Amino acid sequence: MNSPSNSENESDVESAHSDEDQNDITEDDRQNIRSKISGLSFEDLLKMKEEMGAKLYNETVLGVKKKKIKTDYKRANKNRPRELSSKIRPKILKRELNQNVPTVKKSRPRDPRFDPLCGQFDAKTFKSDYKFVHDIRIKEKKQLEKELKSCTDPIRQQQIKKLIQRIVCFYIYFFYNDKFLFVG
Repeated sequence: MNSPSNSENESDVESAHSDEDQNDITEDDRQNIRSKISGLSFEDLLKMKEEMGAKLYNETVLGVKKKKIKTDYKRANKNRPRELSSKIRPKILKRELNQNVPTVKKSRPRDPRFDPLCGQFDAKTFKSDYKFVHDIRIKEKKQLEKELKSCTDPIRQQQIKKLIQRIVCFYIYFFYNDKFLFVG
């Protein structure tokens, strides 16, 4: 299968690599090697790759990829600002350059008290929807009253009394008044 031209190409590739260091191969030499190899069949390319070795073949044909030096930007001192590369594009410029790329809109949180999309406030609906909160508060109040009776520490008794008072105020404000205030 090896014709005279194929053996010449193989010897050219081998001699180019053996005569020069792998870093000294110029781009012109690499282009010449590629043009000579482009006429070879796939079978001949595989044989040549096996003879030379895959690593050497790839370095000769494709070239050595220069590894990018990754600099780790750290602070020289904890009080100094961090050094950053000036080659990093700002996000605004990136958006302006890539106008074809659709931007994703962020969903904004809406407060239903001030949002017209949520409709008008109805006190009766609110009371019926949040009746479970009222039930929970009643249970908490009963539990706190039991704890108040059994507690002997005066500081803790004051804390419990304040908690009970808050629960009672909440109950009176929300379930006996038609006014609405957000208590968070």
